[in-house]
Amino acid sequence: MILKMVIMAAIAVLLAVRMMRQRSFHVGRLWVQPAVVLILVGFGLYGTSVTTLSVAAITGGIVIGAALGIWRADTALDHVDVEGRRIMTKPNLVFALVFAATFALKAVVRHGPGASFQEATDFVMCLTAASICAQRLWFYRMFRRAEAGYSAGPTNSVT
Repeated sequence: MILKMVIMAAIAVLLAVRMMRQRSFHVGRLWVQPAVVLILVGFGLYGTSVTTLSVAAITGGIVIGAALGIWRADTALDHVDVEGRRIMTKPNLVFALVFAATFALKAVVRHGPGASFQEATDFVMCLTAASICAQRLWFYRMFRRAEAGYSAGPTNSVT
């Protein structure tokens, strides 16, 4: 069980390191990181006791994380390249550190004396996952909007 949590934390740290550089997302691959994060969160939530507090923490994390992800997408967007089907973003150090620390904290809490913090780490994990998923979905929406504007541009202008 400890090995699974250590592997999960190591993967989370590697993903956080990737978040720390300016990125170019190919529109066809926007789904990859959300899929990996959802798998990691699934492993992290595995074994969580289903209580009213844990369900509220998970639900709150998803709702707040989705709102945060949309905000992050708006602030991180640098450029939309319709011809190259790419989105350029700016890095965010704070979110990358929170992302990595969340999974490491979850591993420590699961196997340490601080079992009362489980709901808090479940909240933060769900917040992180929902934020990443919402951000990528928002990037895709922005790309589609730019693509529609690009294709309607010069050919539909009135002179």
